[in-house]
Amino acid sequence: MEVIAAQRLLHNDYRYNQKWEPPPGNPSNARYLNGRLRDDFEDKAIWFGAYYKGELIGSLRIIPGELELARYATFVGYTDRDAEVNRMVIRPEHQGSSVLTLLGLWSYFYLLRNGYSRMWGSPNTRIAMKSLRYGWKDTGIRFKYNTVDTMECALIYLPVSIKTCILLFIRIAISRLLY
Repeated sequence: MEVIAAQRLLHNDYRYNQKWEPPPGNPSNARYLNGRLRDDFEDKAIWFGAYYKGELIGSLRIIPGELELARYATFVGYTDRDAEVNRMVIRPEHQGSSVLTLLGLWSYFYLLRNGYSRMWGSPNTRIAMKSLRYGWKDTGIRFKYNTVDTMECALIYLPVSIKTCILLFIRIAISRLLY
């Protein structure tokens, strides 16, 4: 996947749709540069993309062995066998589709295949609570990425194992039938 295209998609969504501006001096060094969202983790990250008719319509990245969110929330217990999933984005015209679910599954399979133990995330609390029905675990830790953020985030993780993988597939299938 072309990382530059994903960074441009993130820039356009975060800046123009979500009206988010990286605060100066943020711990990740997140910034907009040449129409892209850049930060200290871009070269360490493994990027996943979804394409439709040759166009990138969604992406996410995982950061293996280091957690960006550890620069924002105080917690212990993660190891170099953990990874963070973040920078999820989907084009507005494809929202409501299964694109992010599929990207999440592909990144999960990557972690499973490579022997990682947990996938960490930090969505806003509303999304985090919905994620619990898919097997994510809530640490109870809440934080904001900066003082001007209006939404609180929750620190959650998903165990990476064959058992969790099977349960994840079952939960996704059931949710597609019920919701």
